[in-house]
Amino acid sequence: MPTIDLPTLLMVSTALFVLMSVMFHVTWRQDRRNNAAMLYWAGAHLLGAPACVLLSLRGEIAAWASIGVANFLILAAFSLLLGGVLVFEERRLRPALLSIGPMIWVVATQLSVVWDRFPVRVVLMSLLIFAPVAIASLTMWRGGGREPLPSRRLVAGVLGLVALTHLARIGLAWAVPLSESFAALGQGWTAFVAVQILLQEVLLGYGLLSLVKERAEYRHRRAAETDGLTGVLTRRAFRERVAARLVAEPDRGALLIFDLDRFKAINDTHGHLAGDRVLTDFAAAVERRLDSDDVFGRYGGEEFVVFLADSDVWAAWRRAEEIRRDFAGLGIRHGERTISATVSVGVAAVPMIGPDLDRLIASADAGLYVAKRTGRDRVEGDLAGAEEMLGDPPDDPPCLPVGNGAC
Repeated sequence: MPTIDLPTLLMVSTALFVLMSVMFHVTWRQDRRNNAAMLYWAGAHLLGAPACVLLSLRGEIAAWASIGVANFLILAAFSLLLGGVLVFEERRLRPALLSIGPMIWVVATQLSVVWDRFPVRVVLMSLLIFAPVAIASLTMWRGGGREPLPSRRLVAGVLGLVALTHLARIGLAWAVPLSESFAALGQGWTAFVAVQILLQEVLLGYGLLSLVKERAEYRHRRAAETDGLTGVLTRRAFRERVAARLVAEPDRGALLIFDLDRFKAINDTHGHLAGDRVLTDFAAAVERRLDSDDVFGRYGGEEFVVFLADSDVWAAWRRAEEIRRDFAGLGIRHGERTISATVSVGVAAVPMIGPDLDRLIASADAGLYVAKRTGRDRVEGDLAGAEEMLGDPPDDPPCLPVGNGAC
């Protein structure tokens, strides 16, 4: 079995904790509002440094300091680690929850059955460390659906490994009991576990620093891709995503172009704030009708565009009609006024036009022009071409405005 000099390992750990604390603090100072989790992680590593110093002085200073205070600081550090994860994931932070572990240790060490028995202390400390680290690992893993950051799995995995390592200590403490001397603790399974914990700390620190950098890049990219008013994709982001989709699936999908009717008159009559409210309410009405694979963007001014991933021309026409009717019936509130607004829609389908985004937009735009010219508040597209290429419409054809046929 390996043998190590435990005081030396603890001094190396002290230097590592100080270095990581400084790095987390510097990162926090660069953007205090968005890097609040870094302050918790800096504090956690700062507490780890004196804890290692006290542990290394076991036998030379009073036991209440080298055992009691040192382990209290370790538990406080792990509580701050969990607090940082909760802040990073924008979860509710309960300070009382973070104090449970350290307080249990303080109370338990007043009992002779704990204080006088080394294996019992090892088991208690392992359980009190396992709980916050396991919660942190699970919280970090679940956040992947909201922000798919590359380092998230690394951090969640390392936290899970830390939790399992301390869980394994429980069984080992009872199966292979050891004395508390440094000579005994520096060999056998305790030496192996100590080295593993140090390596895990290095990986964890790297992962946490990477997470913050990746989030900043992710949010900057999202901000560049998102329309500031409506929250939907910008024109450029929409085109990039749909173009990639058409390359991957060149025979599926349909495109809808929406243009709000008489939008300039709304701005002139009710003001630009009212116009903004109309735009945001329209975007919300569209999103309620979209599936997770659909792509929605603002193409410019009062013009919006949607790519329906799995729709043929008939399903796309039906979806356009649903959105048109939803928006016409909104009755948009602005102050004490109610604004009535409508939208015209052009439809184009990939099987009819081909996997060419510019041609799809041109075809849908031609349908939109017809809708505007023939009365607005309607859906238009090349239905004759659809019947020729795709066959007769389904038994429940889309509900069409007057002039295009009956429902």
